[in-house]
Amino acid sequence: MLYGALVNTTASYQDNTINIIFNKNGTFGKSVVEKPENAASLKDAILSVTGQELNFKCLLESSLMVESPLDDLESRLKSNNLID
Repeated sequence: MLYGALVNTTASYQDNTINIIFNKNGTFGKSVVEKPENAASLKDAILSVTGQELNFKCLLESSLMVESPLDDLESRLKSNNLID
């Protein structure tokens, strides 16, 4: 169950914390990972792989979105292949 909840996530590392980022449809997966028994299993797996006791935080991608300034509009359109 834990693997299925994590399969479509991305991660980043900052200040001894692994940020697990769930996409906009990831609220169920986030709730699965945050269950105490699953969180303990994930912490054990992180320790096993890294050799360090790291924290992790579950975040929804939508909570990380911030508005870009209007003067950045052209670069955003280009990066999304909407203009050349």
